[in-house]
Amino acid sequence: MNRKSRLPQVHLMKTLRVVDKAWDAAMNVLQYLIARIFHTHMETNLTLRDYVLAIIKLGSSRDGEFRYKTKIHKILFILAQEFEELGNLCSDFIPYHFGPWSYEVESTIKELIHLGFLEEKLDKRDEIDGLQHTGYVYIYRLTRAGRVLAERAVKKLSPKIRERIKELLKLNLWTLIGYVYIRYPEYATRSVLADDELTPRRREISSTT
Repeated sequence: MNRKSRLPQVHLMKTLRVVDKAWDAAMNVLQYLIARIFHTHMETNLTLRDYVLAIIKLGSSRDGEFRYKTKIHKILFILAQEFEELGNLCSDFIPYHFGPWSYEVESTIKELIHLGFLEEKLDKRDEIDGLQHTGYVYIYRLTRAGRVLAERAVKKLSPKIRERIKELLKLNLWTLIGYVYIRYPEYATRSVLADDELTPRRREISSTT
C-alpha cells in the first residue's frame, strides 16, 4: 500500500479518535447534569442509595477504587443494628456465605450501576488481606455523576453515622466479617469460612472494639 492510499485511513483514524474523545466528554457532562437533576428531585431524607454512595466515597482509595461488595453489606448491616434510621431502610438481611446479606442492598448497587453513577469490575485474587481467597472480588469506582451524588450524601450524614462508617472502613475485610460473627453469631450460621481462619481476626477485634 503506497503513501497516498494510506493518507485517507490515517485521517479517518484521527477523526475517529477526536470523535471518541468528544463523545466521552459529552457523556461526562450529561452524567453530571443527570446527577444534579436527580439530586434536586430527591427527598431530603437519606435513602439506602445515599448510604451506599457515601460508604464507597469514604472508603475509596486515592486512585478512586473501592474494594469488596461484601464490605458494603457488612457495614450497612452493622449500621442497621446500631441506628434506627438505617434499620428502617434495610431490614431484610439474612445469613449467607460471608455473614449477613441483603437483597435490598444488592439491588441498590445494581441500580446505581444501571443509572451510570457507579462502575463495577471483577478482579481475580489469590489472597485478600492476608487470607487465601481463590476467585474474583468486586471493585467499584464512582463516575463523575456518582461523585456528585456521593459528596452530597456524605454531607447529609449525621456526624455519628459518618464517624461510625469511617471506623468500620478502617477494619480490613476479614476483621470486619469477624466482628459481625462475634457480635451477631446468628448471621454466621451459613458461613463458608472455617472458624480457625478468623481466629487471628478475633484477637484483633478484641483489641480494637
